[in-house]
Amino acid sequence: MNLTLLDWESGSGEIEILNPSTFRYLRCPAKPCPGRTPAMDAVPFQTVETASAFEFKTSYLEIRVRKIDGGLMVKSYRGVQLLDEVVPAGARPKGLYFATQSPATERLYGLGPRSEEQLDLRGQTMRTSRPLLISTTGYGLWFTATTSFQFDLARTVPDRTIVSAPFPDRLEFFFHYGPSPKEILEENYAVAGWSFAPVMAHTGLVAESAVPKFATKVDAAAPLAWLGHASMSGVLIGAAPRTSALSDLLPLICGEGPASPERRALRPYLYTYFTEAQERGIPMFRPMAMQYPKDPVAAARTGQFMLGDELLVAAAKEVYLPQGQWTDLRTGQLHAGKQAVPVADAPGLPLFLKNGTILPWERTDGTIELHYFPRLGAEFFISEPGHQQLTQVHASPAADIVRLEIESLVDRRYEWILHHVSNATAIEPAGTPFRYDEARQLLHVPVSAKAKGDAIVNLTLASPLEEQ
Repeated sequence: MNLTLLDWESGSGEIEILNPSTFRYLRCPAKPCPGRTPAMDAVPFQTVETASAFEFKTSYLEIRVRKIDGGLMVKSYRGVQLLDEVVPAGARPKGLYFATQSPATERLYGLGPRSEEQLDLRGQTMRTSRPLLISTTGYGLWFTATTSFQFDLARTVPDRTIVSAPFPDRLEFFFHYGPSPKEILEENYAVAGWSFAPVMAHTGLVAESAVPKFATKVDAAAPLAWLGHASMSGVLIGAAPRTSALSDLLPLICGEGPASPERRALRPYLYTYFTEAQERGIPMFRPMAMQYPKDPVAAARTGQFMLGDELLVAAAKEVYLPQGQWTDLRTGQLHAGKQAVPVADAPGLPLFLKNGTILPWERTDGTIELHYFPRLGAEFFISEPGHQQLTQVHASPAADIVRLEIESLVDRRYEWILHHVSNATAIEPAGTPFRYDEARQLLHVPVSAKAKGDAIVNLTLASPLEEQ
């Protein structure tokens, strides 16, 4: 049984362990505390009752509920303190009330879409009816009462987050251990998510009258800021008006006329991330704070964003590149990470890709270019409409040998394009065609793949990757 009923001197409650990373906590001043029907799937956990507390342990969490007041404390399996509730002495405020310690280094995100540029909510007070709060300490809280919540995010008391609501006179929330925002959102989606069905048409331009019900319309005045807050609040798909060329790199676009060449070429990429949003609950539009939460410089940058895991989109004249080696897809220029660089004035939309990634890029004839950025190994799984399984592409470098593999679900022409490499001196299978663009250091290898086959190419480079 996943549910444990709790009883202490001043009230009662319950803990429901939903999985090793998520639990539901309920507390009431009255006895008994009306709860919920427990989940059916058994979850292994340990429980101990001491003289002062109820203690629970999963493979990821250590949970402690104090008997004196029902106060909650949570640590990670590594012993890192995640949450430490502060219960006021004496009579509690009426209605829902919850307060926890907030260390000075903690950043806070979520609580619904808004148009403010600053993504970190620390130091603010706000009211919301979308009470999902994400902390960089490594957890998320989702409050379940249908009401308007007031969040005081270390404003009144600099080291404390306080959540209150006028009713009901009980506290209930889900606790999600991350440790990153993406993992927290995935945990929350498993509890609060819904089913929707993306189709390939959503990767193009969608008439406003045809926007699917699962998409939330974006504030046209500040679409990037709005989408940043929305994504951190669990909004998976935002439907934005086509107000500029950059709009074509947002998840779902309302507009007329042809899509940009980049939008058209990204169809397999976008469809793959539509299906990931459906299956895992991770938004397609990812502010830097979501993709790089441990890099405070990246997290503060709101003039750029990630579209999926691979594409960094620059929306300003300067872009900050996190750790790694980054390539400007338009110019081919390579930049070292952990620095800000000017965005080149070049044709096309400003897209940057990190080393160790593969980008599928569809030509108008249906051929999919597989842009690979060494030196690290990489893989990409392409969602195919009408198929449950995925097309898989892998690149594995070792010194001067690069192994390229395609497991395609359909008959299709592909072309590997390796960036920043030397020419090939040998290729297997023998006779496989290839060509080298010396000016841009691009190695092109066309491949015709059969459905459910395995197309493997091994290249020997003139210069080992570690020497380039």
